[in-house]
Amino acid sequence: MKSAKKAKSLSKPVTRRRATTTISLSERVLRLERELLVRPAVPALPRYVNLGADCKPTTGDYVATWDRSTNLVHVAAPLLNGKNVNHTDAMQACADLDLFNRKVWRPYSSPYELLSIVDYDRCNPAVDPAHFKGPFGWTWTGKNCAARSGAAWVVYLNSGSTNWGSRDDLCQVRAVCAGQQLGLSGIEA
Repeated sequence: MKSAKKAKSLSKPVTRRRATTTISLSERVLRLERELLVRPAVPALPRYVNLGADCKPTTGDYVATWDRSTNLVHVAAPLLNGKNVNHTDAMQACADLDLFNRKVWRPYSSPYELLSIVDYDRCNPAVDPAHFKGPFGWTWTGKNCAARSGAAWVVYLNSGSTNWGSRDDLCQVRAVCAGQQLGLSGIEA
C-alpha cells in the first residue's frame, strides 16, 4: 500500500509559486512614457495653410487661409478693402464674393466660428498676422442677437472680444467657406 500512495503522490502536478513583483501604477506609467519617448516623433502639420490666388498652398502672396483644425477657409483680408459697412451690405458682400472662381462664400455663422481664429496669447491684433491680413476691427457675423431686436453679433479682432451691434452700425466683414467646397481635405503643405 505504501508504494501505491507514493505513486499517487508522484502523479500530482507540482505547483510552484512564481516570485511575483508588484509594480506600482506610477512605475508602469514611467515605463510606458519611456517606451513612447523612444519612438520617433511625427512632425505636426501646421494649423494654417496660406492659399494663393490659384487656391494652392503658398509661402508668398496669399488671398485665403485654410484652417486644418476646423477645415474652414477664411478670406485673408476683410472684404470691401476693409471698409466698414452695415449688416445688410456685409451679408451681400459675402454672397457676391467670387474667389477661386467659386461663389461658396458666406459670413461667419456665429461669433464662435469667427472666434476660432482668435489667439488669446496675442493682442493688437488677436489673430496671427502671418495668416490674416488687417485692418482688424469690429467684424460682422451672420448671427442675429436674440436679446436685441435689429442687432447682430460682432467680434473685435484687435482684442478677441464679442458684442452685439445694431444692424445699422458700420463694421468690417470677412467671409469663410468649408474646405471641402474647395477640395482641400487632405492637402499636404
